[in-house]
Amino acid sequence: MKRLLAFLCVIGLILSGVIGVSSATTTVGSGLGDANLNGQVGADDALLVLQNVVGKVELTSIQSSAADMDCSDDIGSADALQILRQVVGKTVQFTGLTDQTFTIGSVYASKYTADTAFGRAWQQAVAKAEQKYGVSISVVPLNLAEESDSLFFYDMIEVSVNEIRSLARKGKLMDLNNNVVFPEDVRKSGSTASCQMGDKLYGVASNAMSANPMGIAINKDLVSRYAPNAFAKLQEQFEQKKWTWEALTALAEEYQAGSKQKGVMMSNTNIIGQAIVSNAGYEVTFLPDGSGAISSIATDEGIAALTYTKELFTSGAYVYESNVNAMFEKFREGKIPMVVYYLNDTASAAADRGFELSAMPFPIGPAQNDYVMCTFNSPAYAVPAGMSEYGNAYAMVLSALAEADAAIADGWVADAAQKGYDALGQSVYRWATANTSFDFSTGPFTGAVGGPVDGSVLNKDMHPSVDVVNVKQLIQQEVDAYYGQFYKK
Repeated sequence: MKRLLAFLCVIGLILSGVIGVSSATTTVGSGLGDANLNGQVGADDALLVLQNVVGKVELTSIQSSAADMDCSDDIGSADALQILRQVVGKTVQFTGLTDQTFTIGSVYASKYTADTAFGRAWQQAVAKAEQKYGVSISVVPLNLAEESDSLFFYDMIEVSVNEIRSLARKGKLMDLNNNVVFPEDVRKSGSTASCQMGDKLYGVASNAMSANPMGIAINKDLVSRYAPNAFAKLQEQFEQKKWTWEALTALAEEYQAGSKQKGVMMSNTNIIGQAIVSNAGYEVTFLPDGSGAISSIATDEGIAALTYTKELFTSGAYVYESNVNAMFEKFREGKIPMVVYYLNDTASAAADRGFELSAMPFPIGPAQNDYVMCTFNSPAYAVPAGMSEYGNAYAMVLSALAEADAAIADGWVADAAQKGYDALGQSVYRWATANTSFDFSTGPFTGAVGGPVDGSVLNKDMHPSVDVVNVKQLIQQEVDAYYGQFYKK
């Protein structure tokens, strides 16, 4: 097992870009080697380790995790030497890494063999590690419905963010915050943040892993015909962050005037949730002291978003369609020019369309200065509960997958091009792979909340400023019921 742990550390070092750094001080953001946790790896970290060895200082548990360069669970002079090798740009050396197998149980196992640009990016990353270190990485199918009580058969699992939340609530996953040290760039991933429950973190997902962005798929031919002035501005508006609620409204008005039709964009209630987060910036956020969490729905920003969406609905610009397949069919047949949904799904469902396809993110709300790029049910990596003694080794494997972001992002964009997205659509995909805001998956809310919220937009006799405020207390109760076990008491 020690050899396995050493292997895991090496994989982490290579994939997270720690090995082979050429500068005298390497900025990695509280990563492996950063014993003093100041955001940099330098000679002072090696000195701190040596002081710990001779008993002059005592490292905290998180400092020890960062200092444990060989994942031996024993901080010694060898770790200090490895830190110094890293500082001067030499390869961090490990030995005895042969004939080991590391098993990942994945509900997405097929992606590792898929003959797509996205799939090949994963295959190359795995092959590179296996060849260099003479080890085997085994990705095997995981059926959570059958095996949720047997997760200890796997070193690590790969499931959706929604499943991460569910398994965490059942106590089946390791709290990574208390056992591992992550590079800061991994913590910035929106989908990783979506695996946060109170002050505990149960999963890691790089931005590129998560890139099934929610946005607006566009029938380029149809919109260009009836709203040429608005459509011609989209690339500039996207790049200059001028694609706002007002810009979307202007496009819709121009299209309706030109086509003499009401319907401009079609969506189910996903457009409502997307409008809320595009203005509030979050779905649920935890209080700074960890004592609770709040929803964005009943905030001033959330109610403003609901009011805006209702205006789109009332004007006929937004057409509600609960049946996703029916929505895709109308889009494919050119009966609606824009669909607000997950871009990858829309392109796949409209594969035999007879028009050029473009895309934009959901526009920026008045309370924000950038797009809020959501994804849905992203794949994320987690460690089964009971494996905490291997914390730092698993941490580096989990965070290491961020190294593959560039190749995976290229794969996503290549696949988007293959599905017919034009240059603008590909630009949106490219941006999404680096700027995931969070995973827009199942959360705390039941129909008791969803009904009044959706009704405040879709029912002419309801209004957000009244009907959503009426259920504000219920909204908070459902947030507390879902996340309460993770609050600080």
